[in-house]
This record gives sequence, structure tokens and C-alpha cells, in this order.
Amino acid sequence: MQLPYDPRLLHLEISTHCNAKCPQCERNINGGMTNPAVKVQHMDLNTYEILIGEHRNTVEKILFCGNAGDPMMHPDVVRMLDYARQVCEKPITLGMNTNGSIGNVEQWQDIATVMNDIKDYVVFSIDGLESTNSSYRVNVNWSKVMSNAEAFIAAGGSAHWDMLVYKHNQHQVDECEQLARDMGFKWF
Repeated sequence: MQLPYDPRLLHLEISTHCNAKCPQCERNINGGMTNPAVKVQHMDLNTYEILIGEHRNTVEKILFCGNAGDPMMHPDVVRMLDYARQVCEKPITLGMNTNGSIGNVEQWQDIATVMNDIKDYVVFSIDGLESTNSSYRVNVNWSKVMSNAEAFIAAGGSAHWDMLVYKHNQHQVDECEQLARDMGFKWF
């Protein structure tokens, strides 16, 4: 997969699968059925390895961020992170955005072990407390998000809390920021 240039940043959508039904997401229609215009699939592992391999000399940052899916849905996400860390010749920053409710504590500990550079991070998209997060992040289990984030942080991962503010959760911004600080999030 030769690109016409040698990128320093790769922004990858490794999966268009997602457990959430966020009303404004292109992946579904108003939080309901899957949008037929979105092909629901995982990036082929071989394609990924070729892409990373071809740019291992120049890439400085790889961002795993889904526009229509969550990278944590990819069954090989830990392997993909590790592959990039092992193959790239320059020190690289690994970043990921997720709703946080996918995977289990052990997987999040493994991710923290791989994402161990000082600049590596995971952005957890958490839009409020337990009473409001699922108002937008439909089908996202808040308790599981908290357990996964806690495991990632405890294993040495750098976690960022990203909160979309709406009328239904705006009264919780200060409380969410305090919870983020108490849990050890590096950024809110």
C-alpha cells in the first residue's frame, strides 16, 4: 500500500465495528440501524503490517481513531499496537480514541504495557457520569468504562478523558473533571 509520500503521522481506522449507537455517528441512522453506506469491517492484519512496514522509517505517530467504529473492536488491536512499536525505526507515539467499554481489564493492562512511551495515550470518550454518559453514548456500559480506564491507568497507561458537553450533562463537568483527577487521568 504505497502512499505517494512518506507520512510522519498515520491516522488509522482499523475497524468500523462499534458497540455504541451514538445518535450523531455516521455508522448508524440516528442511533438506530447500521447505515448501509458504511461497510462494517476490520482492517486486514496483513494490510496493516504492510502499511506500517512501508513507512517504518518515517512514521512518528500512529493514531488509532474510529470515525465510524471503535479501534477496540478489532480482535487484534493489542497485536497491532505491539507490531507498530516493534517495527518502526524511529521512536513513535501511539494514540487511541475509544468509548472505553470494549475489552476487559486484562486487555487494557496489556495495552498499557505496549503503550509505554511517555507520549503514548488513550483518549476515553466519556460524556458524563453514570446517569448521563449513555444519553449520547448509547449502549456503552459506564461501569465497564471505569473498570477498563482504571486498569489501564493502574498498569501505567496515560489516559485522557474527553467529554462532549450537552444540556443533559453540562451540570456534571466539574464532577467529571474531579473524578478524572482522582482516577489518575493525565488530561481532562
